[in-house]
Amino acid sequence: MSDVFEIAEILVSHAVRAHEDEIAIIAYYGSYAKGLASPTSDLDIFYIPDEGKAGALCSQFIIHDLPYDFWPVSWALAENIANAGGARPWAVSASLIADARVLYHRSEQDLERFDALQARIAELTRPESREFMVGKAEEMV
Repeated sequence: MSDVFEIAEILVSHAVRAHEDEIAIIAYYGSYAKGLASPTSDLDIFYIPDEGKAGALCSQFIIHDLPYDFWPVSWALAENIANAGGARPWAVSASLIADARVLYHRSEQDLERFDALQARIAELTRPESREFMVGKAEEMV
């Protein structure tokens, strides 16, 4: 059986080698990021590329019966999610960013930008943001 993080390291190494100047963040999310993974859990990884870059990296594959997803999330989408925007259910989409663990960051500025998105989601889950979030939910309906 493969160690999923050994596979992740291969993906990160390839992505950085092939597109280092085009990728700001590579992170994983889901059960591994939450510490809830089982032996049959998949590893979900996303990357934040510069606008219109590194699209060819997107892939899905299976190794030793475990699925891996490696797909792009634009800065615009990540920021939209963090600010409770868009048509996707926020409780689900926010976990993509909120629970993510960074495997690679191109620069400290990229990492700070990503950390700020996570902080924004944390802010929106506090009781004092209830009125704002209820308003967002009403907009969806």
